[in-house]
Amino acid sequence: MQHYRDSFIVDAPVGEVFRFYTDLHNLARMVPPNIGMRVLKAETPLQRGSTIRFGLRPRGVPFEVRWISRVVEFRENEAFADKQVRGPFEFWRHRHEFRALDDGRTEVCDTIEAGAPLGFLAPVLEGLLLGQGIQSLFDHRRRIVREAFPSRQAE
Repeated sequence: MQHYRDSFIVDAPVGEVFRFYTDLHNLARMVPPNIGMRVLKAETPLQRGSTIRFGLRPRGVPFEVRWISRVVEFRENEAFADKQVRGPFEFWRHRHEFRALDDGRTEVCDTIEAGAPLGFLAPVLEGLLLGQGIQSLFDHRRRIVREAFPSRQAE
């Protein structure tokens, strides 16, 4: 099992940031384009027990990989987590935490626990979605979220 963690500060109140993360229209924007992710079907609004079906078409792969996740934790404005029910990994759990800071900003923390990719696509998925791929996901997500909530303070 591999563990990955990233955190950053967003210049916006926790409720706004939480709503941005739980709006599935924003999800595809928060995943790097080379992964080719799209939401196929989702039970909304997100809550504990909601199922989300994704399609992934990483660059160089001639077909779409299906992935089903279920929301296993949901605490409004605090945290939510999804776990792979069916998909390309032995195990995948992604937890998002949100902490309100005194100055009206929000700390966002992403934690991913991942088991090895399965099947003949394992080398491609490992390169795109584990190790440096996870860091690329975190970096991309940080950029997209900060663009959605530009800094109100001069830096």
